[in-house]
Amino acid sequence: MDTKKIFLEFGFNEEDYIKIRNFYMNKNLCDTTFLIKVKECFITFSNYSFNNTEIVKIIRQLPTIILFSNERIEEKIKGRIELFGYSREEAITLLKKSTYFFNLSHDSLKEKMSGLISLGYTKEDISKIIKKLPVILSHSIDSFKQKIDDLISLGYTKEEVINMSKKTPSIYTVSTNTLKQKIDGMMSLGFTREDIIKMSKQVPAVLSYSIDSIKQKVEGLINIGYNKDTIIKIIKKSPSLLGISPESLKQRINDIMNLGYTKEEVISLSMMYPLIFILSLDNIKQKIVDLIDLGYTKEEVLKMTLKFPNIYDLTINNLKEKIEYYESINIKNITIINPKALMQSLSLTKARYSFYKENGTFIDMNNYKMIFIDNNKFENKYGLNNQELLERYSNKSVEKASSNFLIKTL
Repeated sequence: MDTKKIFLEFGFNEEDYIKIRNFYMNKNLCDTTFLIKVKECFITFSNYSFNNTEIVKIIRQLPTIILFSNERIEEKIKGRIELFGYSREEAITLLKKSTYFFNLSHDSLKEKMSGLISLGYTKEDISKIIKKLPVILSHSIDSFKQKIDDLISLGYTKEEVINMSKKTPSIYTVSTNTLKQKIDGMMSLGFTREDIIKMSKQVPAVLSYSIDSIKQKVEGLINIGYNKDTIIKIIKKSPSLLGISPESLKQRINDIMNLGYTKEEVISLSMMYPLIFILSLDNIKQKIVDLIDLGYTKEEVLKMTLKFPNIYDLTINNLKEKIEYYESINIKNITIINPKALMQSLSLTKARYSFYKENGTFIDMNNYKMIFIDNNKFENKYGLNNQELLERYSNKSVEKASSNFLIKTL
């Protein structure tokens, strides 16, 4: 019997054979029994929806698993479901991702969970972190504590480290020296230490990008047409841009230009609103179509978005309600002249409009800015803050105020 040939037919390579067979030779497992156990392992894991490639991978990572009985595997899966609150499907998926999730004893996992809870995590936090990065279970509690201390020494608070690791648990896998080098490297590009701390709190994955990768992105943006100071400002506004390749940014600029913008306008747009590079292109196209359906020309829509690109953040229902109300009081054109007015809540706009009507002031395109003045200016001038204004001009009060206005004008 050619044990090696049969073993390779399962999908392993020669290096696997040498490593795994030698491991079981030390356990005095004969060739016949060894192959039987490997075959049984494939049958067992196929019952848990593993394909051959996944079974080969898990045996490579954990050779002892070929001796696990179906009952032992089932017990392990149920234990993880009970401890972390996963569904059966989630537990099996995590087993496919990492043998650490599977190999540790139930008591070891409970101990790790208790240790992490003592650091400031909840049980739910821990379950989510392990789902994102199951290999995190290979770290000791002492290593977690040390990394937290190291990050605090770099300028973060403990609470910030905990929050960052919930988003990107891989920060625990990066050495402190590497983190220091990244911070120094980014500072050499023009970021301040405070910028880097702020960006990484917002997008912790910033700490996982290599300096060479960040430099390539900066150079790529310079080649597109941005100057270095502008690039620093854009990345500070939206650090997640560091996760996009220069080629993808070029393609996105071309895609946005195809919507009707010039290259200069795209650059200007991205300086005010870097998220334009991250939003779904289909969503951008749909927003333009939706605004055209509300009665604007495409040229007007492009003009509005160039003045106020955050319009892409607003839902079409939100926009529709506001625009229809502006039209009802004959100031619809403000959305073209001053689209930033769309930032103000509709309830506040209605309340202010009713307030002015009650006091005999008619709002039109000549004085519409009165409705959208700064909150502090409004309060200082009229002695009403937003809450008081909204309470006074609820729907019922608005109706009454409108009636009073009509009576006065008759």
